[in-house]
Amino acid sequence: MWIAVAAFAFSSGHPANILVGAGGCDVSDAQCVSPSAPYSNQLVLLSQDGMHNYTANGSPSWIHKTGSCVFAAVTSANQVASYKLLDDGTLAAVSTKPSVGMYPVKLDSAGAVLVAANYGGGTSGATVTTVLFDPQDCSLNPASSMPFNRSSIDPSRQANSHVHTVVVDTAASTTESVQVLAADLGGDVVYTIKVAQSDGAITLAHTSPMKPGSGPRHIAIHPTLRVVYIVHEMSNEMSVHAIDDSGALTLIQTLSTLPSSTPLPKCTGIRQEGTMCSKAAEIVITGSGDAVFASNRGYGSPETNSIAGFKILSNGTAEFMQLAPSLVRYPRGMALTGDASQLLVAGQGSGNLVSFTLGQAGTLRLPGVQVASGLATPTTVVSF
Repeated sequence: MWIAVAAFAFSSGHPANILVGAGGCDVSDAQCVSPSAPYSNQLVLLSQDGMHNYTANGSPSWIHKTGSCVFAAVTSANQVASYKLLDDGTLAAVSTKPSVGMYPVKLDSAGAVLVAANYGGGTSGATVTTVLFDPQDCSLNPASSMPFNRSSIDPSRQANSHVHTVVVDTAASTTESVQVLAADLGGDVVYTIKVAQSDGAITLAHTSPMKPGSGPRHIAIHPTLRVVYIVHEMSNEMSVHAIDDSGALTLIQTLSTLPSSTPLPKCTGIRQEGTMCSKAAEIVITGSGDAVFASNRGYGSPETNSIAGFKILSNGTAEFMQLAPSLVRYPRGMALTGDASQLLVAGQGSGNLVSFTLGQAGTLRLPGVQVASGLATPTTVVSF
């Protein structure tokens, strides 16, 4: 396994630092080659002065940064790891703690509380967990955990809960309590939970049902409007919801992330040669709230591995703008750069990282520019 880093293509005002995590292969992507150790367990820091590799105790499938602290969901080891960003731009490993659940897949934070989504396996392990951390030294102290056990209509994917994301609702959070939205792909619901800033205690505030069989995966919250955007993995859809003071979601709109006259089958199992499928993965919203992007990953045609762009109107509803070829296979992770001028897309199956410049009204200028290749199954990317 080798890594070749291409020339960076960032705007002059952007600090060109990128962190990429190796999350392993997806069961549906038979072309994906699992890297050998230590590449399968690496965080890769790309910067203008070079590349640095950090080996985790498992597959770091999701990365979250707040202040000088970097956290990784080490999915294969059921752990959360923390790192300190040093003055010279490198990382120092600090702490590793159990995620108190199986297969952590996403992290978010507010104040000194880190929240983890544990996808779960079999009939157990799906939880939302809180971890207290020291913002100065980034050390971890597990606090609380709440299990979930629901099911929905597709027995192949939804026989039990799979908590796939946690997102802090900043507008509804205070210095005493953090509001968090958690999507349960297996149960076709979104939970609204309250987390105490003092000790990380979790309270379930509301459960909002989603379309049966849609598989809600990741969530983006509008920066100024009380509107929530949810990407649904199994149905390749984005739903738009109003959120009230109690945290309950009300459906406003549903749009396809693959607008086409020919529906694509679901990617639910091992790839079959000559077939075509796609499933949605990530969703990101611009800091101005004028555009939102969702990724599709699959095989069989260029549109199955694509980025759907939507314009956000003044009332929070969305309209389809663009289906852009992602130039990667299995675009699982995406992130906007700090100045929101570019969208970074990580190809889990193809091992490359592509950057798209945002044009007028949030459209992506084509084609994208390859930033790095030869990466080990990149599933998450963070820019700072």
